[in-house]
Amino acid sequence: MARRATYVDDCNRALDLASGHFDSARIIDHFQAGDADLLEGFTSLT
Repeated sequence: MARRATYVDDCNRALDLASGHFDSARIIDHFQAGDADLLEGFTSLT
């Protein structure tokens, strides 16, 4: 089951952990995992 309710908080935690260590970031794009909700990467970042 997808974790829609925590998606934004999960992204923010990941960005906080990566902050200062990387110049850019990408997320999963066009890969489907069963019934999981996945967003198109470029749209999610913009």
